[in-house]
Amino acid sequence: MREKYIRESYGKFNYHHLQYFHTIATYGSIVQASKVMHITPQTLSAQLNLLKVQLGH
Repeated sequence: MREKYIRESYGKFNYHHLQYFHTIATYGSIVQASKVMHITPQTLSAQLNLLKVQLGH
């Protein structure tokens, strides 16, 4: 139920979601990636979770 709400509320993922994923993969952790991107780890984690929901994982 929650995932359906998230999908309907946020629509499809965008370039930023892919950029977040790439930066996390490059730096190996959400904390390190968030420092490079100048956003909080909580924000980056939430965006990664939205990407996962959008991709059906």
